[in-house]
Formats: sequence, structure tokens, C-alpha cells
Amino acid sequence: RVLGLHGHAEGSPGALRHLGAWRGTVADVSAWQDRCVFVTGAGGFLGAHLTRRLVEAGAKVVCLLRGDRPSSLFRTDKTADRVERVHGSVDDLPLLTEVLRKGRVDAVFHLAAQPIVVDAKADPYTTMESNVRGTYCLLEAARRWGGLRSFVISTSDKVYDATIGSPPHREDHPLGGDLPYEASKVCADVLARAYAKSYGIPVGVARCGNLYGPGDLQWSRIVPGTIRSLLAGERPVVRGDGRSIRDYFYVEDAAEALLSLGVALGREDVLGVAFNFG
Repeated sequence: RVLGLHGHAEGSPGALRHLGAWRGTVADVSAWQDRCVFVTGAGGFLGAHLTRRLVEAGAKVVCLLRGDRPSSLFRTDKTADRVERVHGSVDDLPLLTEVLRKGRVDAVFHLAAQPIVVDAKADPYTTMESNVRGTYCLLEAARRWGGLRSFVISTSDKVYDATIGSPPHREDHPLGGDLPYEASKVCADVLARAYAKSYGIPVGVARCGNLYGPGDLQWSRIVPGTIRSLLAGERPVVRGDGRSIRDYFYVEDAAEALLSLGVALGREDVLGVAFNFG
């Protein structure tokens, strides 16, 4: 489930060395017992699965929520009732700093973002406020608090420069983004690693492929959109000509990948590094 280390081409000795070292951390949920964990984007698709795993592992979880969607998995599986909920925006620096300090938070999972490429293109300002400003505000709150043991940020496998050849991209390809969504993810990715290198914040970056699985309410995505069409007796929309290839990553595996990265941040060779998961 861990596809190498950023900076090493897939299959290189460096990538294989790190892959072997990671196997011992997969599904090590006991590491989260009694830890205070702050999750942004807990009401979202990946966030709901990750938060549930943390609660089941015995962590004390504090969730930042901008809105409330009764049909979300976070609500329907009752995870919302088992965590401390803070309502606010991820770009509210005073609020974030207060939450980290008051709760004596020692781990952060930053998932809050505008996740849809089409919506990001239609509203680039809001996208940048959420994905870029929200990221550096949380990083700055972490720097001011100074008590973190791990800070995991989920960016995207879309951070690679699409003009450098055709997919699949290699891990040693440069970053770049022509669309607002991609550009915002590149900025968040670079900012996170800059704070790690400059201030010693224990940051790890997770670049995941396209997620699918239970609880996805973004109907514009092909998997939930097609399932909903079939359940409604409607003809599903065929997208493309069948020659396009994309990486799909089951959401439960993505949650496990982020938890594994959070555990591994106790190691010096993982700090400030970006990992590709798929």
C-alpha cells in the first residue's frame, strides 16, 4: 500500500528500503490509545473513516467542522457523538491555536480542503482560501503550540507536473499544477514541508490517489454517481472512450495509510517527507 518515497523513482533501491521499513507500522492502531488528536475535515469522506478508526483505537479526538451534513457518514455511523466537535473555519488562526493549546493536542490530521476539481475551477478564490490559507494557518498554529508529535497532511497525487510526459508519473518528477485545484494542492504540499524543515514541526505529507468507498456523497465522482444512477433506474453516464486509466484507492486503505504515516513520524527519516499511497 505504500508506493515508495518521494525523491526516489518507484522501484529504486531507496524506495524499496523505505517500503520494507514501513511494514511494521501498518495497522498499528494501539499507538493512538489515549492520544489527543485534532482532525480537520472530519465530516468529509476520508475524514469520517479516519476519525472512526482513531476513536476505535482509543484516541481522544477533537474535530473541526465548518458545517453539518446530516447524511454524512460522520453523522450516520454516530462517530460525531464520540468526539469533541469545534465549529469554525480552518483559516481562523486564533481558533486553531486555542484548540491545540487547550486540548494539549499531540497529533494533527489535516484533511479539510475543497476536494472537487470542477468546483475549484469555478471558484478559485474559495479554493485557495481553504486549501492554501487553511494549511498555513494550521501549520502556524502548530508552530505556536509546539507540542505536536505528528502532523499529517493529505494533499494529492495531482501535484506532479502534468506536462512532463504522460501518466503514470514518477516520484522524481517536478511538482506543478495548471488548474486551481492542482495548484492549491502543490502549495499546501510545499508549505507543509517548508514548516517541517524550517521549524522542526513533525510533518508528513500523504499523496493519495482517487478515493472510493462507502460514505462518498460527491455525486459528480464516477463511482458514487454511477451507483446512484443505477439505484434510481437511470442510465449511467459513460465518461470518456475507455482508454483513460486512473488510480483508485479504497478509502479504508487510505485511512490506514494516514494512520501508519502518523505513527512513523517518530522516525527522523520520515519527517518532512512526502509519500505516495495508492
